[in-house]
Amino acid sequence: GQHFGTFSSSFYAPHLNDAGNVGFSAPVGDNVINTGVFRMVNGVIETLAIPGQQVPGLAAGVTYEWILNLHAFNDDNLLATRVQFSGPGVNASNNTGLAQTWFGGFQLVAREGGGAPGLPGTTFGDFGETMPLLADNGQIAFDVGLNGASAGDSSRWRRWPAAFANLVKEGDPTPVGGTFGGSTPNFWTMSLATNGAAFVESIEGLAGSSRALWVDAGGANGQVLAVALQGDPAPVGVYDLISKTDIDTASDGTTVFVACVAGPGITATKNTLLLRAKLGEATEVLLREGTAAYGFGAGVEIDELFDLSTYPSFANNDTGWTLIQARVRGLGINNTNNIGLWTIDPQGEIHFIARTGMLLSLAGEPARSVESLRPTFGVGPQS
Repeated sequence: GQHFGTFSSSFYAPHLNDAGNVGFSAPVGDNVINTGVFRMVNGVIETLAIPGQQVPGLAAGVTYEWILNLHAFNDDNLLATRVQFSGPGVNASNNTGLAQTWFGGFQLVAREGGGAPGLPGTTFGDFGETMPLLADNGQIAFDVGLNGASAGDSSRWRRWPAAFANLVKEGDPTPVGGTFGGSTPNFWTMSLATNGAAFVESIEGLAGSSRALWVDAGGANGQVLAVALQGDPAPVGVYDLISKTDIDTASDGTTVFVACVAGPGITATKNTLLLRAKLGEATEVLLREGTAAYGFGAGVEIDELFDLSTYPSFANNDTGWTLIQARVRGLGINNTNNIGLWTIDPQGEIHFIARTGMLLSLAGEPARSVESLRPTFGVGPQS
């Protein structure tokens, strides 16, 4: 049988907030697929939801069948994740949703088959590939397909539970021409801040451009503006491609993202960039492929930043600092020493933290070689 009350395997995706509290997920019982979500506040662990529990607000006998092992956790100790449930009245058209700690506890805040606010005759589609994001003020953001009158593969939402506002949906006109496309919802296609959100979405019907980084300015009118547009000038060359899964936004709206650029003198070994952008300000390059890898020896440079197989990951905090993990290449580099970790300060200065292959001694122990670096960057990714 299942033995709730014990953790049966290793923890997933722990998130530490500014108060020192932790949101995490972990398998419970005999099956590692049975993942529950928990938080530890002031040293006390609280169970938020585990498979087999009654889903609050739904009919008696409707229980959590599956809970995503990835989640968002904010500085107010709120946690949000995706859930699937089963029981009386539940079928394939209404068995997924988003759950969040809110007034009254951990509860459903959006459900497949439920009405999409402000869109008559339209319901939320399957939340099967959606990853919710949380801001420190309790706002949630997500992307999901729609069914009914405004059916489409993609729609973007923000604000508080019971007061969601649609930012854009497939087929809406964009501020630069054409219409918003319909990217399939995925885990990390948005980023959320206290005063707005950012996302990458395709454009249909606009010559010379098929993708842009969009920022919701956070105003009452829900205005969405393009920060980086494919085909437009970038700090180096022009934007050739903008990554749709690597976006991180600080509370002041500063957004860090990855792009591929093209133009005279730009080769395939120097064409990917980590950039920092903010509405009304010039976009700046934080890190570029092919530049010297600070903290490594001569002849070592930053590897491809756009390709996920090269392990680029980053987080952008509210003080203007960026944490970046990336792969390096060059003289003396192999699979045992090719990952580095750096911070970039608000002035753009790079600071070396660690690398695989370096010798490290802890508490007087003999020096050992660092085999891997696995920082937890958060979801969205939220730092």
